[in-house]
Amino acid sequence: MRTDPQPCCSFVVFFTIRPHPLPPTDSLFPEMSVVDMLLYQASLIMPRATSYAQRAKRVEHLLAMLSLQDLRDRHCGLLSQGQRRRVSLGLALLQRPKVLLLDEPFTDNDAYIQDELLQV
Repeated sequence: MRTDPQPCCSFVVFFTIRPHPLPPTDSLFPEMSVVDMLLYQASLIMPRATSYAQRAKRVEHLLAMLSLQDLRDRHCGLLSQGQRRRVSLGLALLQRPKVLLLDEPFTDNDAYIQDELLQV
């Protein structure tokens, strides 16, 4: 039996960054278009000094990265589950997280989209 105050483990893990979970797909407003949803979220989380042009540029980059350009004007309520997951991923990526916690993020997407998202 040990009586000294030595730790029993040889390492300790410290998180110096806050991980971000993927937002649920039901957090999307069904009456908003994909681009409006991303712009709205960008206006909430980006610093106030960020111009509309900078927010729009970031949103356009995310739309291209997540293959959502064709869906930009479609209402979120009309999207498939896989498309909603991609929009939710876009909402999470707006914050430029260093760590993003994903739990089966590609479940409802086809194989081609899964391969594209893995490149992100």
